[in-house]
Parts: sequence; structure tokens; C-alpha cells
Amino acid sequence: MFVKKQFGVAVFAILLIAGIAGSAVSCNSPLFGIGGRVDMEVPDIKISTIEEGSGSRTLINGDYVRGTIILKGTASDDIAVQSVSLQFQESSAAVTIPATVSGTTWQATINTTLYADGPKDFIVTVKDTTDKTTETRFVIYFDNKPPAVMFTLIGNASDFSVNPLSGSITIKGSAADQFGIRKVRVYMHKKTGDGTGTLVYSSPDDATIGTSFFTITLLPAQYGNLGDVTQEDAYFSVQAFDRSGNESTWFYLSEQVSGLTIEDILALENGTVTSVNGVTLNILVTKRLRAPNLGFSEPALIKYFFDQSANCPIVTISNPEQGKTAGENTISKNAKASGVVEDANGVALIELQFRDPGTSAESAWFKDNNPGVAGDDIDVSGNGRVVN
Repeated sequence: MFVKKQFGVAVFAILLIAGIAGSAVSCNSPLFGIGGRVDMEVPDIKISTIEEGSGSRTLINGDYVRGTIILKGTASDDIAVQSVSLQFQESSAAVTIPATVSGTTWQATINTTLYADGPKDFIVTVKDTTDKTTETRFVIYFDNKPPAVMFTLIGNASDFSVNPLSGSITIKGSAADQFGIRKVRVYMHKKTGDGTGTLVYSSPDDATIGTSFFTITLLPAQYGNLGDVTQEDAYFSVQAFDRSGNESTWFYLSEQVSGLTIEDILALENGTVTSVNGVTLNILVTKRLRAPNLGFSEPALIKYFFDQSANCPIVTISNPEQGKTAGENTISKNAKASGVVEDANGVALIELQFRDPGTSAESAWFKDNNPGVAGDDIDVSGNGRVVN
């Protein structure tokens, strides 16, 4: 027994040595030799920018895009990159888009209008020359449908030729989009003598006036002196912009689409419904008014008349007491007459005159030659509002 064990050990040792020697002679190990470089690393892939026709910008996960886009990024490998491809699901089918690789950069062009609107979960795959791959993911929303927007009447009718507007006005409305409204813009045009229109006001280019529901208060006299001297007309329109940059090219007037909400209008426009309260898309299109980016068109805008000349300052007399007779208002010799003058457009000049109720004799007109400085016959302070 002991001898057999020794023999077994000896044979094992010989075989082990022979195996090692054989390996040293015949194995083509990648760790030895002086041949070409060996690909040991997996490739790397990054997405950096997106271009939508107005220059490149940094791609943000969850971005909203439209039209034809170009996605760009970088790809690298310790030996060489073989290919870069992008893939997303369209219904139940996979869409694969090959990218163009140049050095360490890649780019892929996608016409988003060929696919359904909505979120797309992209998988970007880079493959090296030994078929090792690396993946990265991002989500963007395809959005190629414009928003819908509705203008709410300032009064009960759009024709104020009988009772023109004066003072400040408040414009309201609503807008809707399948993925949300980014901003709404209100425009006011003044009609010129040759029948064309001049844009005199455009609301702030942000969301300060509201989005899904918007409201803005204007004083037309501050824009083109509308109606300061005589009755004049002005034309209004409204435009909505969504998150991907789509903009409405028409709008609706609330009284012409009564019974429909802005969500109903959007559903008809996008084809998600065929009829709402008996209104079809064929009926709805006859109610469209045109957005101002297509030029001034009087029938396609909302017309209002303004008469600021009738918007007179408001004078309130506090001493002597307003509305009482001379016999009821007795003031001392050194007392001051005082009051307040108010106007939405501001007060440019205040003059004061006294009349004798017995003889109807009138004094000269008094005014403040140095507003804000006491000592004149009449002193005005507070931006021309308080009079003493």
C-alpha cells in the first residue's frame, strides 16, 4: 500500500510537470507574445445634444421634440468602434435607426412625424470590433400636434360701436395641448388709414399671464394712443405655444363655439373624438380665426372700439365738503380747499378756479408752478393726485 501511494505521487508529479511544459510550448495565450493589440475593454457611449433646425442644445431626459431631429453624442473604445444604433418601440414593433460614426462622434437623424406622438424610450447601443456592446437609455416625447386656444369676449358682444370701451380692459381665455402649454401670447393691432394693421402690443414672452387659463389687463391708451381723441378700433388675437415649440395658427372665439370647452376643441382637432355636442371637425374649422403671424386680416381678428376721450379724470373735493351749498360749507379765512384728482392714464395738469355763487363772478385759474414744492397758490403732490 505504501509503495503504491509513492508511485501514484511520483506519476502525478511527472504528469503535472509535463502538462506545464506542454502548455509553455503549445498554448496561444493572449497574455504572451508580441502580436497586435488585444481588445480588453467594453466600449463607451454618451448622448450630448439634439438639433431641431435652430442649432444644437443639450439633450435633457424627458425633452419634448418635433419635426426632424438630429441626436448627437460620443462613442469610444480601446481599439475601435464598429457601430452605434438607436432603438425604440412603436406600438408592438421595434424601430432601429443606425447612427453615422466619425472618429469618436456619432449622430442620427429621425423624422418624428413618421411615428405616433408620445414618449419614446430610446436604447442607444455601441458595438466594438470584437462585438462587445454597451447600452444607455433616455426618454423623449414626440409632439407634432399644435395646441388649441380660445379667446373669451371682453363683453357680451364683439361689436362695441354703440358703447365703446374705455379705461382698462381685461382679456381672458384658455388653451390646451396634449402635453401641456408653455406660453400664451396676446396681440393688439391698431388699424391704419390705408386699411392695414400695425402691431401695437404683444404680451410678455413668458408664462406670466398664465397658460391653460390666461388673463391680462391692458390700458389701450398706452399703446398707439387708441381712442385718445376720437373713437378708434383695435384688433385682438391670441396664440398658444406648447412644450415642443408647436404654435397655434388659428384661435377660436368663445361665443362662436358655445357649448365646447377648450379640451373638446383640442380633442376634435387631434382626432381623438369625432363629435362633441353635435359639433364635428368640419363644423369647427368654419369657426377658426387667424393668428397674427399670418399677417393682419381684419375679418380674422377680434374687433373692439375704444373711446378714451370720454374717460375723464375723477375729481373728489374733501374741503369744503362736496355736494353742499355755500351756506352749508363755512370755512375759516386761512383754511385750505383740498381734494384728489384721479385718472387711469395719469394726471398731467391740475387747475383750480373759484366762482362767487351770488354774482357768478369767476376767479382766475390757479395752478401749481412747482409740483411737489409747497408755497404756491395751489400745491399738488403724490404724482398730481392730492390737491391743496
